[in-house]
This record gives sequence, C-alpha cells and structure tokens, in this order.
Amino acid sequence: MSNRRELDLVLMGATGFTGRLVATHLARHAPGTHRIGIAGRSISRLREVRELLGARASRWELIEVDSSDNDRLRQMAARTRAIGSTAGPFDAIGLPLVHACVAEATDYADITGETTFIRQSINLAHERAIANGTRIVHACGFDSVPSDLGTQFLASSIGEPLARASLVTGETIGGFSGGTVASMVAIVDRARRDPEARALLSDPYALSPDRSTEPDPGNQTDFFAPGFDPFTGRMLAPFLMAPINTRVVRRSNSLQQWIYGKSLRYSEAMGMPDGPAGRLMGFGLLAGIAGLGAALAVPPLAHLVERILPKSGEGPSPDLQRRGRFSLTIHGEAVGSGRRGRVVVTGDGDPGYSATSRMFGEALLLLSDDYRVDSSTSAGVLTPATAFGAALRERLLTRGFTFAYHEQV
Repeated sequence: MSNRRELDLVLMGATGFTGRLVATHLARHAPGTHRIGIAGRSISRLREVRELLGARASRWELIEVDSSDNDRLRQMAARTRAIGSTAGPFDAIGLPLVHACVAEATDYADITGETTFIRQSINLAHERAIANGTRIVHACGFDSVPSDLGTQFLASSIGEPLARASLVTGETIGGFSGGTVASMVAIVDRARRDPEARALLSDPYALSPDRSTEPDPGNQTDFFAPGFDPFTGRMLAPFLMAPINTRVVRRSNSLQQWIYGKSLRYSEAMGMPDGPAGRLMGFGLLAGIAGLGAALAVPPLAHLVERILPKSGEGPSPDLQRRGRFSLTIHGEAVGSGRRGRVVVTGDGDPGYSATSRMFGEALLLLSDDYRVDSSTSAGVLTPATAFGAALRERLLTRGFTFAYHEQV
C-alpha cells in the first residue's frame, strides 16, 4: 500500500450507534498525527458526530457516501490507508465496500457477525487480496475477538497441538442495539429464502479456506440439549454467538496450517448454575433461542419483533454500557500428553458496544499503522488472530480487558 494516501483511516457508519462509540474511542486514543475521516450517508449527521467528539476530532474529514455507490466507495478507498466499517447489516450492504477496498489495495476491517457475508467476502476477495497485499479483517468486535484471541493464547500457552477446546461464558451483562436486531433479522431471512445459505450456516467449517482439507472430528453442532459437561465441569446450554465465533476460530486455525491442532474440536456454550435449576434454565434458554429464530423466520412476526426491540441508531443506555461486563473461560487439552490449561478473558463495559468499540478501535489503529503479523497470513481475508495476533491482545490489556492463562493439573 502506498504511504502517500491523504488519510490514514476512515470510519464508515460513524453516525450509527456503534459507529459513534468507535469514533469516540478513536478521538481519545488515536495519535495526534493520524489523519482520520468519518463517512456516512448524511453530511449533517456526520458534522453533529464530529462536534460531539471535541477538539481532537475537529479536523477530521467528513465524507458523504452511500454504501451502494460503487464509484464513490472506490474514490474513498483510494484516498486512505485503511477503512473500518460498522455499517450493517453487512450481508445486505457490506460487500461493495469490501470490493472497493480490494480494488484499491486499501486495508479493511469490520465488526460483522454474519457468516454468510464473511463467506461471500472470502469468495470475492481472498485471492485478490493476497495478490495485492490487502488485508480484509472481519469479526473485530465481541464476535469474535475474545474467542479468537483467547484460543490463540491458549494454544500458544499449552505449547502442544490441542485435541479440544471449549469456551464457557461466565457473567455477562449487556444489551441490544437496533443494528444487532437488523443483522439478526437479515441472517434469518436469508436462511429462510436461500437453501445454500441454510446449508452454509449449519456447516462447522463454513469459513474455512479449503473445505476439502478440513478434518472430520465428528458432530460439532452448536445447539444441544443442556446438561453437565465433564470436560469443563460445568452445566452448559447453547450460546447464541457460537455459530459465528466457532467458524472464525476454525478459520484462524486453518489459515495458520492448523497450528492449534489438526484434529481440534472447538465448541462454545453458556455456563449455567449447577444442579436441576441450571438444567431447567438451560432448556428455557434453548426454547427462547428456538422461539426467536422461528419468529424471525416468519415475516409478520419478524416485523413485530423489530417493532418491540431497539430501532436503528438505538442501543443500551450509557448507564448499562458502563455497568456491563463479560467473562469467559476457554478450556483446552493437548493431544497425546493430555496437558490441560484454561484462559480466562474478561472485559469491562457492555460487551456488544462499550467493549466492542474498544476492541474495534484498537484493531483499526493497528490496521492503519500497517502492523502485520510476521507470518504467511499477512494478506487476504483474515481473522483478528491471524491479522493482529498478540499485538491486539497486548493493546487490549491497557483498555480494560484481561487474558490470563492457568495451568490445570
């Protein structure tokens, strides 16, 4: 990429709920020398956002662009070293910006949790991005940074190929935004209309570079009957974010030539209280997930859900964002030796918004500084672990997150 670009970083979707939070993080923590622009459909709303950010953002450039305007997207991409996007639903509107970034050799990152969109991006851009040295990095928020960086840290700490790794959530407090709701509706609607999308969403290796080279360690379903798991020692129930996080972690493993273990079985679940009460809560949660999915698959009910839940641009209150937090533990066991360990990842602030804005903001600062992991995964459609690795984890340690490894006897 040329160093003679006019801007170092452009944030697309800066007027949305999450976009404003990311812009706030950049205004506080980006180097004063960084040349930043914010982009969206309304110049007046962009101006309002910039004014709220204070003096450090007073010189940020405002870029009016629509996500469907291919020419304007390419013009924007040609002027900057990197673009970060919070503008979703990505499956509906995100691909033209990826196309523009690859065409102009501009690095790109986003916070999507949409498997179908990432698969389209891989098909469109992976080989072309490798050819011209561009990095396209998806899933740089709560889905899937803790899972991806946590598993990478676990594998490097144990130091041997893993036979299995299981993520279990701990206490998590957070809320929904209108953007999250819109993405959920878009994913379910796509699956309802498209048999190929349904098949893709059920494939544990949906995001793999080459599906034919992946192992077949048996059933790896994300939805199961709640119950006690001897490996983690916890009562478990299905986790709503497992269908995206597990695919991202498996892609990271494959892109790195299965450095975590060729036969690795990776799973994610929600931790429940012990005993019959925990099992009952788990079945209630499973019924809730199934009911929400069924409702979103029926257009009239989906419209009703959208009316009840937050609208676009809305999200958790500032108080909930401050009070929010998350904790998760990734348990691992090595092949052969049976050596075991666990990584505990925690973060302050609402996971999907306050925490995500810090994760994404720090990823964008690495991206716009042209930081590259010294490996074969320096270009292409990447994951947070393969694009940034330990460098992002170390930055997050200074932003209210912890990653702690514990050996298990």
